[in-house]
Amino acid sequence: MSKLTSLMTLCACAALACGAAAAQPKPVTVEKKETLSATVASIDHDKRLVELQKGDERTTIQVSPEVRNFDKIKVGDEVVATYYQGLAAEFKKKGESQTVGVIDATTGTARMPEGSSRPGAAVANHVTTTVVIEGVDTKTHSVTFVGPSGLTRTVDVVDPKAREFISTLKKGDEVQLTYVEALAVTLEPKKP
Repeated sequence: MSKLTSLMTLCACAALACGAAAAQPKPVTVEKKETLSATVASIDHDKRLVELQKGDERTTIQVSPEVRNFDKIKVGDEVVATYYQGLAAEFKKKGESQTVGVIDATTGTARMPEGSSRPGAAVANHVTTTVVIEGVDTKTHSVTFVGPSGLTRTVDVVDPKAREFISTLKKGDEVQLTYVEALAVTLEPKKP
């Protein structure tokens, strides 16, 4: 192979390597949804406390004022709670994101209508912000970043898709995060 061919091959490999390093990671979304059914074991109407039982386990929850028709809950009623979490992460070029140093948050609430025979409510939170990457440890699958408040935080990354995403990041990269959390609680008729 001639020196010119070797030099061209080396330049082509270098260009490919630079192109690969400049490639942006694809956005990633991680979601989790859980549904829990339990039986109402006891109620404190004045304090809006409900003790739930599932098998041998008992848990007491305080029912928010957003849950209308609370007075209709009775011992023995079946309660269904659905909890959803979602996190989306997207690489942004420096200066491209509008949420660096800002937290854009919204909360929504849905309630059963007044006078409905069933209590229930749903609450959802939606938060978007951009963090600046300080470092990635691919051995421990953790990422360190500076959030909008200026505090540095390290988090462990469990999801395989998210691990792949963080493995492409480097110090100074900006990542826009959108976090969604929703909780819906409804009262279901007692099953015979």
